[in-house]
Amino acid sequence: MTYFSENVSKSGVLNSNEIISIYQSHFGEKNDLFPHQPRNPYGKKQFRSIANRFSGMLLQKSTTGLHAISFYTSRDIWLTGVVIGCPVVDWRNVCSLFCTMQGEMKVLSNINSCEASSLKKFKLAEKNGELYGKCYDMILSTKLRINANQLYTCTLTMKMMETNSVEYFCYVGTGGAQQTISDGVTVIFQNSPKSKAGTNIRQGQFAGLIFDICCTKEN
Repeated sequence: MTYFSENVSKSGVLNSNEIISIYQSHFGEKNDLFPHQPRNPYGKKQFRSIANRFSGMLLQKSTTGLHAISFYTSRDIWLTGVVIGCPVVDWRNVCSLFCTMQGEMKVLSNINSCEASSLKKFKLAEKNGELYGKCYDMILSTKLRINANQLYTCTLTMKMMETNSVEYFCYVGTGGAQQTISDGVTVIFQNSPKSKAGTNIRQGQFAGLIFDICCTKEN
């Protein structure tokens, strides 16, 4: 601040309120001139990480109900999405040539408030349909800042849009780990009492968390 005090502050470029605000900002005091809220990720500094929690994926008959898993992180991150297991239809037992599966994912805070969400319609066709593979990245409509050491819960519902008579399968994870470390961020997973469709720490949905590290407290 020596250069600022001896040169800039005396140059007449700034008024008295602006000079005071700069000094306040330098010493960590809140003021009206400079925003004190964390900035959104932007620019080349940000990079994407995935916290994978499963050692393998397998195909099994889908179960109805809500999938849920809770988690907290060791540092602040920007959550951009969640990796889920993709739905598959056995066309040998289906009369129609196509169907649409809708997946809805939400991220809840520790007070059960929905902080962010994502909706995906999987167009499953017997021939020339979209190829989704085993996993799909459900990207949030807006990036969500995850505060360190605070509990959050991911939920997922899957349902047929045209009919409920079509039997479908889903890829699910196996060999799940309670703790993962990715790019210096530790993620701790916990079972959620909201989960009613077989997802827990060891198996089920939510193969990984997709997040950015940028403009966090430790950067």
